[in-house]
Amino acid sequence: MGKILNAEEGTHIVENYSFKAFDDDTFVDTTPKEEVEEDTSSTTPSPSPPPISDKHFQVMEQLLKKSDDISNTIIKLEQALSNKDEQCQKRIDEIKESNYKFGYNEGYNEAKRELENRVNEHLSKLIESLHKIDKVYQDYQNKAENIEKELVAVAVDIAQEVIAKELSKHSKEIALSLTKELINDIKEATKIEIKVNPLDYDYVKDKINLDKITIKPDNAISPGGVVLISDAGNIEAQAGDRFKAIKNHILDKG
Repeated sequence: MGKILNAEEGTHIVENYSFKAFDDDTFVDTTPKEEVEEDTSSTTPSPSPPPISDKHFQVMEQLLKKSDDISNTIIKLEQALSNKDEQCQKRIDEIKESNYKFGYNEGYNEAKRELENRVNEHLSKLIESLHKIDKVYQDYQNKAENIEKELVAVAVDIAQEVIAKELSKHSKEIALSLTKELINDIKEATKIEIKVNPLDYDYVKDKINLDKITIKPDNAISPGGVVLISDAGNIEAQAGDRFKAIKNHILDKG
């Protein structure tokens, strides 16, 4: 049979081997056999092998070509199978990577949602606490304002009592001072009537001596108080009324 010496170039060199000789229909075994000791008594010579015909070479060439084709086909199949394995492995790696990313993203999103829920929960509690603190502060502020009003009112009442005591001692001087102050405020008046408490009447009348001014006692006027009636307007200056006005103003303002 033939022996391939250079498969890449696709050529073959056929060395001489012993083949089975065959004619058109049958084969004859012409393979050399192990020499056996011949009978020295026989003088018949061994027959020579028949020559190899061109037809035999053509058959061998065809067989070798078929062998090459099969070898090339096997190589191509092996290469295709290797490529397919690489593609499959690549696809498997892509699927693994995709699943890993999907799982990672799902885990990340789940953790993010859980964290956001916790933050929102704490934020809601914090806002609720701030509302409670603000309400407590407002209640405290209102109570403090009410206490402040009450303290101011008490302070005014105390001051009124203290001043009332001082008025009882010095009501005449106070009434005279207020009378002079009121007269200066309405200098344009042509006729003035001044009313004072009877306890202060004599003292004020002796100190004020003007033709356009008439001084009268009035029990409705508290000691130290003065009421002025004129054609330019009326003015009342009594300590008790002033304290009431101050007290009401403070309470209304608060």
